[in-house]
Amino acid sequence: MRDTQEFFLSLNIPICDVYGLSETSAPHTVNLPDSSRIGSAGRNLTGVRSKIAVLDNDGNGEICMYGRHVFMGYLGLRDETQRTFDKENYFLSGDIGKFDQDGYLFITGRVKELLKTAGGEKIAPLALEDNIKAELPIVSQAMVIGDKRKFLSVFLTLKTEMDIKSGKPLDTLTAPAQAWIEEKCKVSVTTLAQARYLDVLKKEIQRGIDKANLKAQSNAQVVRKFLILPVDFSVPGGELGPTLKLKRPSVVEKYADEIEELYDGH
Repeated sequence: MRDTQEFFLSLNIPICDVYGLSETSAPHTVNLPDSSRIGSAGRNLTGVRSKIAVLDNDGNGEICMYGRHVFMGYLGLRDETQRTFDKENYFLSGDIGKFDQDGYLFITGRVKELLKTAGGEKIAPLALEDNIKAELPIVSQAMVIGDKRKFLSVFLTLKTEMDIKSGKPLDTLTAPAQAWIEEKCKVSVTTLAQARYLDVLKKEIQRGIDKANLKAQSNAQVVRKFLILPVDFSVPGGELGPTLKLKRPSVVEKYADEIEELYDGH
């Protein structure tokens, strides 16, 4: 989202994000042209209230919403309706986020995507993944794994060309990816098959992950291992849904053997 906002702002076209759900009759927070913050979902609309059911020391937690725009419940589904509201009648969105000091909402993940480490700490992977991708522009997708494990690891895919007709990723690295490798690693490669085994590339990726780890709020949030996958995620491959959202359970199932290798002996 941040990249999209910055791109349009470079053209002097401000983008006003709105956040809400079907259960809230759509908008709950909004960025206005004269009151916005890049990367955020804006501030509360007049007449609505929000609170965060805090999960971690950084202020992240489930976004809870209240107001006349919030629905009364699911028709004919009394038990599900009761689970959807807390004791103060706030709607439990299922989204994870936090507010900054000025009241801007930043969405950082989904409750159902939370990882629970072997030590019992709950971790929202999206923010960690975004930090890694920010340090490594060659990375197309990053998926943090570590549920019920002693430490976190991450699957990485590199940016490759795509077959326009089938939507399947090709083995050819994109031109910017090739240029990045040549600049950082002083070696010329054109395919993912060549790149993923380069020791110099692995060292550069580790440097990027080390920088991303500096933003970790606790030792449990530090990513300790990584693996470059042999193909980028895609809809035909089953790793992405129709709206291009990451299907984490599908990736875990598809690469179960690779996960066991990462945690071999741990």
